[in-house]
Amino acid sequence: MTGWKGRIAIALATGLAAVSVSVWSPTLANAAPKRKDEGPLFTQVDTGQRAAADARALAAKGQCDKALEAFDQALRLSMDVAVLRDRGLCHERLGHPFPAMDDYRAYLTATPEASDSESIRARLERLEVETGMGGPSPSAPPQKSAEDVPDEPAVSDELAPGTSDTGKRTAAVAKKTYDDEEAAYSKYDQAMSSPLRRGTGAIFGIYSDGRGWTYSGTTVPSFELGASVRWAVSSVSTLYGEIGYVSYEESEGIGSASVNASGVALGLGYEVRVRLDENASNSFLLGPLIEYQYVTVSASNTGLNLLVPEGKLGYRHIFGYGFGLELTGEAGTAIALASGGGVDGVVWGGSLALLLAIR
Repeated sequence: MTGWKGRIAIALATGLAAVSVSVWSPTLANAAPKRKDEGPLFTQVDTGQRAAADARALAAKGQCDKALEAFDQALRLSMDVAVLRDRGLCHERLGHPFPAMDDYRAYLTATPEASDSESIRARLERLEVETGMGGPSPSAPPQKSAEDVPDEPAVSDELAPGTSDTGKRTAAVAKKTYDDEEAAYSKYDQAMSSPLRRGTGAIFGIYSDGRGWTYSGTTVPSFELGASVRWAVSSVSTLYGEIGYVSYEESEGIGSASVNASGVALGLGYEVRVRLDENASNSFLLGPLIEYQYVTVSASNTGLNLLVPEGKLGYRHIFGYGFGLELTGEAGTAIALASGGGVDGVVWGGSLALLLAIR
């Protein structure tokens, strides 16, 4: 009796289990992951490959300026050193030697035996020579092992550890340290971002202008004080506008009266910058300027309209990031727009301007 009762109990338990599985199987089927990349325990990780692919695609199109941001994002997500190499190539194309050298060095340190290591090393050495940061000499002797005895002892008063192209240490020729290189890169980056140096952007200035207006054998002195708003459209050129107050001193004949005249001056100009050093701390300036003046003769209260086209040549010195001092000379002609019209004398003079780059 006990045996058949036990068999009945086992059968009942098996049936109940089957019913439970059939009831819960849809829920379990929905909860179970259908693919290996689904489910609560699976976390998809972006390794930076997408950003690296986007960056390389932009670089292939010649859009390295846009590719740099994507390369930076890829390096935040990935340890792929090939991204450093490709970012370095973009920096080199854009004329950024120092970040390019940093990327090349990091790539060669991580993968010294890479298939393209020789070409990258050649690029690095060329940039080091161009920037004065080192590089081998074509006539340099083979490098000795670190265990070899040096040809001569180090000079005790040398400025920094380093070797000349002959392989001998000297006090006069000291290799730049990493801090020197970083400082040079900082100055270069500053120059590339400053609209007063080699960058683009807005510039605000104030100027004082002393001139002479010569006509019919008479020279009329004048001065002008005003402000200018400029926009550096490239690393070498700037468009600008000026507004100022102009005054002609007492003279013999401005218009039909021998009295003072003053009024407003509006100018529009273009200048080309010719830098005299790598960071454009010093530059020559040249370009045209055309100015419209409306002055009122004090005695007769009559107005004169003058158009003054000029050419300018000057010198600019920059302090720090974006404060500049500019000295220019101008020469042109005055054209009367009132009755009679026509050329009405020669204008010449010079101006002093204080400029501030606006980030």
